[in-house]
Amino acid sequence: MGIKIVLTEAQIERLESKVGKIEINEARLSCTDLYYRSLSNFLDGKDARKLGNNTIVHRLDDDTVAIKYHNTNILKINQENIVTISTGGWETTTTKDRLNQFLSCRGFGIFQKKGTWYIRGNDETVPYEDGMRITADGTLIRAAANKIKANVLNLIKNKEIDPKYGELYGLDGYES
Repeated sequence: MGIKIVLTEAQIERLESKVGKIEINEARLSCTDLYYRSLSNFLDGKDARKLGNNTIVHRLDDDTVAIKYHNTNILKINQENIVTISTGGWETTTTKDRLNQFLSCRGFGIFQKKGTWYIRGNDETVPYEDGMRITADGTLIRAAANKIKANVLNLIKNKEIDPKYGELYGLDGYES
């Protein structure tokens, strides 16, 4: 029997800078594990690994891991620790509960009022949309904002918009 220590990603990085790399070989349904590196280490070179009841962690590609509940990737986490949320159309109580198990560590939660889902965090409450993202610093990016940025990128690529205006839309690297 050993001692279990729970560390945040920042604590792990500080510790590793002093003593070297730390191997993480266990993950739980807790907020300290909603980070790319922790989940990637939990996979331990495997493509997928059971995390809980009807829940697995699996690698989507070299830069992204996902938490799959039943047959839906409810959370995708990339190397920048940006979390993308999706119900896959299954807005059920159990899906909401599973999402909340993970999102609470980022200071977010999903609730339902009169049949409509909402997401709350960082002093704001907005209607829930599949495709919402939470950045590593806790900023919520609505799915509609993602679509606008994608449309602007396409306009820039097709030379229908001057690249110098890309910065106005929050697109880094497109300033004049």
